Amino acid sequence: MQEASAVRVPPAAPSMNVAANVAANAAASAAALAQPIAPAIHSRTSRRGFAAMDKTRQKEIASAGGRAAHERGNAHEFTSEEARQAGRKGGQAVSQNRQHMATIGRKGGVARGQRLEVSTETEE
Repeated sequence: MQEASAVRVPPAAPSMNVAANVAANAAASAAALAQPIAPAIHSRTSRRGFAAMDKTRQKEIASAGGRAAHERGNAHEFTSEEARQAGRKGGQAVSQNRQHMATIGRKGGVARGQRLEVSTETEE
């Protein structure tokens, strides 16, 4: 076996240790950020319940509930008059907001203009 060396190496200066630690932590953080993260669809919620089911299973359950409600007789079906009144009430509520009405009117005008441009291009 070899003899232990009598020469002592002094520890590195404290500022160098801190700088080395900071550099090591920065490198570790950069490496962690570079790793791909698995996509989390519902990171804060559990994957249980109706909303977590696939759409076809949701539709099956909702359909069964609708049939059961009709069989019990407590499912509401709008008459044409009730539907007309509900539509009128909703339209009156929306039309009170002039800024909203101007925005949707502008969107409609732009869309119509684009449709007209496309139709005139295809005719030529």
